[in-house]
Amino acid sequence: MAAEAAELVYEELGAEQLSLIGPMWEKLRAHHAALSPYFSARRLAFTFEGRSKDLLFKAESGALHLQIVRESQTGTPIGYCVASVSVDGEGEIDSLFVEEPYRRSGIGTQLVRRALKWLDRAAGTRSTTISVVDGNAQALAFYARSGFAPDNIVLRQV
Repeated sequence: MAAEAAELVYEELGAEQLSLIGPMWEKLRAHHAALSPYFSARRLAFTFEGRSKDLLFKAESGALHLQIVRESQTGTPIGYCVASVSVDGEGEIDSLFVEEPYRRSGIGTQLVRRALKWLDRAAGTRSTTISVVDGNAQALAFYARSGFAPDNIVLRQV
């Protein structure tokens, strides 16, 4: 079925189902490594197991929101979004991915809107941030459409 004609199902999952996003997270990691030559080895060395531990810690100490979108006929996961609220009330969109054939069809926008709605409802959320990998101009433009703007640029010594 063509990406444009696919019927989609959006699901909210518990932190215990985090492993479902693993294969898509691996694709996102490879994409980020290809974008920024300075730290590609560092990005490729970071594992889903390590990322999962970070996110599960956020779930224990604050709040975590995991959503996945599937193609309804096959049940195949085609995208996800993870958002969190820290103990001090700071919201974050931690990770977002949509499979290539489904990009630019509104799925990412819908995932972000749903995450922001959850963050707005989450007790104590003061502000929301997202980190974008250097070289990912498309992501910057995408997030700008959802009301995000650059605040700080963090440089790391190579």
